[in-house]
Amino acid sequence: EGCDVCTRKAARMMQYDKSCIPMEFWNRSFKDFNGNKNFKRFFSEKLKDIDGFYDKGKSMFIYGNFGTGKSYSACCMLKIAITKGYTAHYTNMSDVINKLLSREHDSSSYIQELSSYDFLVIDEFDKRWVFPSEKSQIIFGSSMENILRSRFQNMLPTIMCSNTLSFDDIFTEEYSKAITSLSNKYVDLIPLGGIDMRRKNNV
Repeated sequence: EGCDVCTRKAARMMQYDKSCIPMEFWNRSFKDFNGNKNFKRFFSEKLKDIDGFYDKGKSMFIYGNFGTGKSYSACCMLKIAITKGYTAHYTNMSDVINKLLSREHDSSSYIQELSSYDFLVIDEFDKRWVFPSEKSQIIFGSSMENILRSRFQNMLPTIMCSNTLSFDDIFTEEYSKAITSLSNKYVDLIPLGGIDMRRKNNV
């Protein structure tokens, strides 16, 4: 019996790795979330009915200070989605930008890949990763609009975690208007208050 349990756990870990979920979240459960209590109640309901969440096709923009549990929560959702048989993928803004601008990657294939997962988490969804040049901002803005438009309109849950309050502070004016317009229909803006739990745990 113990071997069966270990085998199932190992299979889950392989799926987490394939989905690029950071290893620090593999063995962490949302029931141990120690942050904002109102957010915990709200997010727990989403996790309990992951099929319903997927069927509604709504996305989330979770914003708050550093260390409040945004990545932790989003990765818990991916893990549950995986156990339910959905395809899932974790990435962050820095990695997305690097792959979109790199000559070593086929950007069109990468955009198509990110547009296809049942559940997608884009962490660190912030402007600080955007290279300060007009060319990179145009490539980034148009590519992200393409990815998000495709996912939103196909009702594929996309969880964006950010330290920034709005899309206006991330994208240049042209793309912020388009993405904000899309988000008004397809995205729930979720504030996550609280203290930096990483700093607290190191005290």
